[in-house]
Amino acid sequence: MSDTPFTPDYAVPPGQTLDNLRQRRGWSLYQTAILLRIDEPFLRRLITGEEPLTNNMAVSLSFVLGGSIRFWKSREEAYRNDLKRLSASSDQG
Repeated sequence: MSDTPFTPDYAVPPGQTLDNLRQRRGWSLYQTAILLRIDEPFLRRLITGEEPLTNNMAVSLSFVLGGSIRFWKSREEAYRNDLKRLSASSDQG
């Protein structure tokens, strides 16, 4: 067994979790956008990670989908850190 930490060669946006949860509930993108009080194009960008998950959005996600505000913010932070790590490793290679 190795003591080397797992460092994936990919980054998963918090929007993927959002998308999984909305699908489990059977909600369309339109319905989810209405519940989050955002427009559908913004929701699509949030899902793909093109839009950062702000503090206000973390509050909305917590209220609409569950999970703590801290959970959503930590997912965003981990995603952005992974993007930086992947960018740095590709710059070196």
